[in-house]
Amino acid sequence: HNIYWISFFLLPPLYQTVLDVLSEYPIDDHRSATYLLQRLCTPVCPLDTDQSVFQIKLEVWRPHEDYLLARSRIEILPSDTRGLGPRIHNLIDFICDSNNLTTDMRLEIVCEGQILMPQLRLHDVYTQIWCANRNNVNKPMRLRYRIPGLEADNLPYVENLSSEQIPPERYSHLSVLVTHPHGLGDLLKRLASSQNALHDRDLIDVIVHILEYCLKTPACIERLTDPDI
Repeated sequence: HNIYWISFFLLPPLYQTVLDVLSEYPIDDHRSATYLLQRLCTPVCPLDTDQSVFQIKLEVWRPHEDYLLARSRIEILPSDTRGLGPRIHNLIDFICDSNNLTTDMRLEIVCEGQILMPQLRLHDVYTQIWCANRNNVNKPMRLRYRIPGLEADNLPYVENLSSEQIPPERYSHLSVLVTHPHGLGDLLKRLASSQNALHDRDLIDVIVHILEYCLKTPACIERLTDPDI
């Protein structure tokens, strides 16, 4: 409890300092901006990359090996591998890009006898589906991929999982972006300065992540709807 309140009082000056330092870097210095903005997120709205790393075991669905000519039938990767997440649709893109796979329909990802919908978060699948089986704890999460429509197994679909909710009193600290002279305005300028979405993906991800929480904060909403910004 004491640590929480110490952190509570230290956050405003910490954010002021981070934004002051960030303002000293050119708008097109995306690498420095990404690093500093990620540090800004950690205490109040952690990114998926702030979560614990786990192992993922990717496998081609065995009957589909002749259709999906992957470089390896089984591959074990850490969850923080670039491009592997944060959502299942990112995982599908990663598999296709890594193996030069092209299909008419997006791949299906199967975990524990269930088909995962693309919008699910990889970390939620690990904690709520894979680790729900106590025999799986501390083992690589087994994800099998296949071409949809070729099997008549009628596996159930998982469409929603409950992500951990961050309380408003934590992300409300982002309101410092409204009062700081290099807050939301500079954030949007840095986002607009990106000329290559693939190359600047990390910067775009962290800014969009911050803006998602800004849209839950009344002071930030008011500022974002101001035409002068």
